[in-house]
Amino acid sequence: MLVGSRALDALDHHAQAIKQRKSAKAPSQNATTNALDYGVGWLVGPTSAEALINCIACTEFANKELVEAGGNVDLVANPPNWEEESKFVASVLPQGLSARGLYFCFVDDSNVEQREALLNRFFEKNAQALRSIFAANASAGSTSIFVAAKALHPTEEQQDEAHARPAFYRLALGQDAASPSLEQVSNVEVAKAGQVLRDFGLFRTRLSLPVRASDLGALQEQVEAIEAQINGDGAHFLFPSGADKGAALALLNRTTNASFPAKEFQSKAKATNKGEAPQDNSTVPTAVEVKLYTSRSSGGAKVAAPVLSYAPAGSGGATETQIHYDLELDALAYVPLSQTTKVSEVLNSLAASLTAQLRQAAAFIRQLSASATPSTFNKMRAYHFCPLDLPHVITLIYPVGQYGWEDYLGTEREARPSVYGSFRQQLHRKLLLPLDRPLLKSTNSLLLDPVPPPAEGASLHLRDVHRTLGPSGVGGRVHLVDGSYEYYHYLQDNFDDRTICSWIRIQGYSQLPVPTHREIQRMLVDMKDKQSSFVGSREWIGAIEIQMCLDKLYGLSCKILRVSSGAELAYKGAELAHHFDTQGTPVMIGGGVLAYTLLGVDYNEDSGAVKFLILDPHYTGADVVKSITKDKWCGWKDASLFRKDSFYNLCMPQRPREI
Repeated sequence: MLVGSRALDALDHHAQAIKQRKSAKAPSQNATTNALDYGVGWLVGPTSAEALINCIACTEFANKELVEAGGNVDLVANPPNWEEESKFVASVLPQGLSARGLYFCFVDDSNVEQREALLNRFFEKNAQALRSIFAANASAGSTSIFVAAKALHPTEEQQDEAHARPAFYRLALGQDAASPSLEQVSNVEVAKAGQVLRDFGLFRTRLSLPVRASDLGALQEQVEAIEAQINGDGAHFLFPSGADKGAALALLNRTTNASFPAKEFQSKAKATNKGEAPQDNSTVPTAVEVKLYTSRSSGGAKVAAPVLSYAPAGSGGATETQIHYDLELDALAYVPLSQTTKVSEVLNSLAASLTAQLRQAAAFIRQLSASATPSTFNKMRAYHFCPLDLPHVITLIYPVGQYGWEDYLGTEREARPSVYGSFRQQLHRKLLLPLDRPLLKSTNSLLLDPVPPPAEGASLHLRDVHRTLGPSGVGGRVHLVDGSYEYYHYLQDNFDDRTICSWIRIQGYSQLPVPTHREIQRMLVDMKDKQSSFVGSREWIGAIEIQMCLDKLYGLSCKILRVSSGAELAYKGAELAHHFDTQGTPVMIGGGVLAYTLLGVDYNEDSGAVKFLILDPHYTGADVVKSITKDKWCGWKDASLFRKDSFYNLCMPQRPREI
C-alpha cells in the first residue's frame, strides 16, 4: 500500500492540534473524565488504486460544541455526523478520488492493544452507517476500507516511536451482523509528492445554466430534469483524440467503446498555471477540456449547442419566480492513463462529477433560500484549489451576488460579514489547512485556462524566479519567502519594482491590482510625505515610504530593521531567518544608492555565516529566467553587496493573520 507524504503530514497536523487543545485545558477539566481526546477524519485516495494521498477531518459530531471547546468526548458514543461529513467529502473531491477509509488521532498514554480495542468497539457500533458510505468501493459483497491510527503522548518526554508513527490497518466491515475486524498492514510504502497520481489524467467539463423556480419543489424538479439531460442518451461530449492543442475532436456519447489514447496524454502531463501567471512547481497536471453537448429531444434530433434547459409544462399563466440563480459549474475527474482505459470511463466520470456538482449547488441554494433573501445571491460558481502543493485538486462552490461573499473579498476586513469568515474557517479545519492564511479565497483558485498573452506594451511577469537556484555554499539552513511573487523590474511596463505588492495580491490578501509607480508616488503626495513635484519624477522611494504605502493600500503593518552600516547585515542572519520562518514575506532593503528585494537567507547557526537571496529590480533585460539567474540579478549574495559607509532600512511586512 502506498501512503503519500501529505497524508502523513496531515495526520501529524491533526494530532498536534488536538495535543495543543488538550494542553490548553484547565487541569480540573482533565481530571473530570477518563475519555480520550481524539480526532476522526477520512483517508483520501484514488478509487482505482490501493493508495492514500491526503486526509480530510470530520468536524460535525453529535456533541459538536464540546469538541470545539476542547472537551473530552467519548469516541464510541459520539461519532461524526456521517451523512453531513460524507456529503462534504464527495462534494470537494473530483471523480476518481474518494474516501478510502478513516483515520483516528489520539493524545493519550494508552498502548496499541487498548487503542485497537477502542477502534473495534467504534466500528461495531458504526458498521451499518459506514457500509452504505463505502459501498461504492465494495467488491464481491465485501466492503473493505483502510484505517489509520496516529497517537501522541500527552508529554514530550514520554513520546516514543510507537506513539510517533501511525499504524495502518485494513478493515472488513462484513455483512449485516458480521463483526468488523482490524488487520494490520505491514507493507506500507511512503510515496513522494505527486507519485501516486503520476499516471492519472485530469479531465474537465464546464456548464453554465440558469436556474429559475417558483419554490423549492420546483427547484428539485428542475435539477432532476437537468440531471436526466446530462446522463441521458442525448448527451454527447466533444473529446480530443490527443493532448496537443490541434488534436482532432470526436463527438462521442458515454456508451462509446473507443480506446483511450493514453500515451498521447501521458507525454503531456505537465504543470498547469496557478493564479495569474505561470508556476512550474504545481502538482496539478494540465486539465484536458471535454465539452458537453445535449439534444433538446430524445427523438433523434441533431445534437444541439452546449446549453441545458428546463421548460416545465404550465397552464399558460405566468408564475412568479422566487428562486433565481445562474450556475457556473466546472467539473473535474482524475482518470488512470492506461492502455485498457476506455473513452467511456472518462465521459462517465465527467457526467458523474457534473451531476454531483449540480446537486451540491442545489443544496446550497436550498440552504440560502431558508436562511437569507434569495435575491441577495444571484450566482453559484465552482472554484478549484490546490493550496500548499496539495497532491490533488479540491473544488468548492461559492455564491456570488449583490451582497454575496465574493463582493466582500475586496472590501476592508471590518466590513466583511462574520458568516463569511466562519464558513471559510470551517473549510480550513476540514481540509487541515492553516487558520491564518486566505488559501481558499477565490483569488487563490487555480487558473486551469491557458494564460492569455499580455496586452500590447505590457509584460507577463515571471513568477518565483529563485526556484531554479542551487545552494549558496554557506552550508546552513535556508529560510525563504513563503508564497509566490511576480518579478517587477526596471523598463518593464515602462517602470520599476512592485514585487512586494504582487506577493500580497497573489496570496489573496487583496484584490487590488498591483499599483503603478505613478500611483505610489501620488499616494505619498496625498499622505503629505512628498511634494507634488514628486509625481512623475525619478526620485528614489525608500523602505519608510514603502511601509507607509503598504499600510495605506492594504492595512499591512511592517517592522523596520535599521543598520548604520551595510557591514552590520552580516550579523543579522538569525533575525532575518526568524522573519522568513514566522512571516514569510519579501523584505525591501533600502540604502546606499540602490534598493533590493530580499527573498530569503541561508544562515549557518554554528559559524554565523549568512548569504542573502537578492532579487534585483534594476534588471533591464528580457524576461527569461535563465538570463536573470545566470547574471545574478536573482541570486545568493554575501554582505559585501552592501556599502559599509551607508545606512540601510529593511522594511519587513507582517503577514496578516486571517483567512
